[in-house]
This record gives sequence, structure tokens and C-alpha cells, in this order.
Amino acid sequence: MATAQYQSETWTTENGLPQNSVTSIVQTKDGYIWFGTFGGLVRFDGIKFKIFNTIIAPSIKSNRITGLYEDKNGTLWIGTQFGNLIKYKDETFTSVLEPPIIQRGAVQTFCVDKNGVIWIFSGSELKKLSPNKDGKYVSEKIDLPGEPNPAIGSIVEDDSGNIWISTLKGLYQYQNGEMQAFPFENTFPPSKPNKNLHGGVPTVKIFIDGKKQFWLAGFDGLARFENGKFIPLIQKQNAFVGIAENIDNTYLLKMDHKIYRIADEKVRE
Repeated sequence: MATAQYQSETWTTENGLPQNSVTSIVQTKDGYIWFGTFGGLVRFDGIKFKIFNTIIAPSIKSNRITGLYEDKNGTLWIGTQFGNLIKYKDETFTSVLEPPIIQRGAVQTFCVDKNGVIWIFSGSELKKLSPNKDGKYVSEKIDLPGEPNPAIGSIVEDDSGNIWISTLKGLYQYQNGEMQAFPFENTFPPSKPNKNLHGGVPTVKIFIDGKKQFWLAGFDGLARFENGKFIPLIQKQNAFVGIAENIDNTYLLKMDHKIYRIADEKVRE
């Protein structure tokens, strides 16, 4: 697909962003686009930016935003660099988690399931935080088999309520209190720390498309997960692969700093 078919626009501090380092982005069900930056949280309505920081909304706790997530109820969740998790609902920010309940570290990867349970990877720990009848959270450390210090890229809930977790070594399914491992083996080339990456650690991300297909996109390749097995589609070190679904049931693929289109199992630039 020719890049000339797309119009490119760049937004910086000159357009209203508080800081040029954008760490995360999500579009919520109401149409707003939210940006996490190291200068605060930003909401974009297509015309103008609105900035939320610790002065305007003290419950945000820190202006260094590192993760954004919208749950199935339309609540926006915000993670900070210092171990805070905040929710935004009905124009109100509420601080939900703070250290020492979770480790003091960047909150980038998390998920809130249909039961209101928070799954969060912060520091070097994966935790499951379940709300009790008083509205407080009971913390449980979740171990991944054979990975004492996992590099978790995604935590995702599927339509059946199963939790899926991706690391550099494999995919995990948490179902009815049990963890099942699906090792990558030769699906992806071995990943190595890269000083040019944020944090110096590559990741593998989970993407579930509209047909409920599982995709795994990493810095070293792309694979699909079907019937408990991986189908490698691309294997290339430092390819920086990312995938998104298009409205015409094709897929847009980011690789080697270019955009490609996948249609009928074929990759076109």
C-alpha cells in the first residue's frame, strides 16, 4: 500500500502537547484520543488538546504517565512511572493503587477484567488485585512457570474471561485459577537487550482481532496463535513489528520503520 494514500500530521508542544515524549496512546469509546506524556495526561477531541496534571487533578499523583488502558465499561485507567494506578470515570479521577500495594516502578502493562480484578505488571512482579466487599484490593503475586523475572509485554482478557500474558519466552493462559504455558521455542528469534529501546528490553505484544484470532507481534517477528500452536509469519531480528486491524478486514503492519498491508496472507508495502 503506497504511503502517499495517507496524510501525515505531527503534533508537538507547539500544537498544545505538554511534552514531546508520548509514552502511550488510547482511543476511548466516546471518541476521545488520550496521550500519556512525561508532562501529564492529554485528551484530544480532534481539534484541541486538554491537559490534566497534578495541579488540575491531584488524584493523578504524578505527571509522568507511562500506561493507558480502557476497560469494557468505558473506564480509563492511567499508570504512572512511580507505581500509581488511577481511574477516570464520569469526569472524575480516582487514585486506586499506590506503593507499597504495588512496586514503585513504571506502570505500563495492566488489564482490568470483567470482574473488576486488576492484573498489573510493575517492577518485576505480576500481581492480581481483587476487590473485596469494602472496596479494598487484596493482592496476590502470580508466578509464571520457569520465569522468575519475566519481561511481560501484554496482559489481555478474551471474551471468555481468560487472561492471556505474553513474555519473551512464551504465551500464558490463566483460566479458573490455573496457569498454562505455551513456550515460543522457535517462533521468534532470540531477543537481546537493545539500548535504543525504552528500558532496554524488547517485548512481545498480544493482539486479538475482530475475528477473535490471536496475533503476537514482537521486535523480532510476527506469529499467529491457533489451537494451542504458533504459526510464524515473520522472523526477523530488530524488525520492530506492530499490527492493527483495518476496517476492510485487512491488517496494517509496522515493520522496519515502514507500513505494510496484509491481505490474503500476503504482505504488501
